[in-house]
Formats: sequence, C-alpha cells, structure tokens
Amino acid sequence: MIDDEFKYGIEFYKEGKSTKRTAWYFLNQLGNKNDQVSFSLFNAIYHQIGLLRQLGPLLPMPHSRKFKGRKQKIRELRLKHVTGYHRIFYCPWVSKTFVLLNHFVKDTDDTPPEDISLAESLMDDWLRKKGGKK
Repeated sequence: MIDDEFKYGIEFYKEGKSTKRTAWYFLNQLGNKNDQVSFSLFNAIYHQIGLLRQLGPLLPMPHSRKFKGRKQKIRELRLKHVTGYHRIFYCPWVSKTFVLLNHFVKDTDDTPPEDISLAESLMDDWLRKKGGKK
C-alpha cells in the first residue's frame, strides 16, 4: 500500500515458514518491550523503512545493499545500532512495493548464506501465495 507521503509501498512476510525469523515478528516483539534500548531500535528500524519507502531502489549504501547472482532480487536494509548490526532482507514485488522478509543481527563480516537462502525461500513462498514476478 502506498500513501501520498511515500513513493513506495511496504508489505511484510507474516506467515508460513520460519515465522519467528521474519521482520514482522521481530518488530512486533520489539514493539511490545518497554525499555529505552528496544524503543530506540524500533524507531531506528522504522526510520530505515521510511527511507526505503521514499527512495526505493535508489536507497544507497550504507542503508541498503543488493546481492548479485541470486535467483531473487534480494537486498538488505542495513542498520548499525548499539545492540548490533541489524539486517532486514527485502525484495521488490509489484506496483512499486517491497516485501520485508527476515531479520537477523550480523555478527561476522560475511552475510551468513543460510540467512540469504531463508530470504529467497520466504520470497518464493510469497510469490506462490500472492503472485507476481520472480
């Protein structure tokens, strides 16, 4: 869904495989916490999502990064926070809309291949259920 303030829409992968690893689940859990650090992280992530909604595929490093050579057009939303290096994988979908997939905290230099594979699997599941292009 796109409103007047933003050029791009956002959808969350919410159900099916690996639900507890989705960005939707993580943000809901974070939003239910009552401490300052969680509040700060929640707001920082939503700020990044707002940038994605404004700039879409033009969102540059260090906010977003594209993975080349993948079967899906996987990108990661990047956030450095006092709690760690947070990543949310996302893919373009239809009508200027992005699907936010899984979340993880990066603790190595390389992005774990299993997290990239999970993002691809979630997007495949999304496309099977909702339709659209690969």
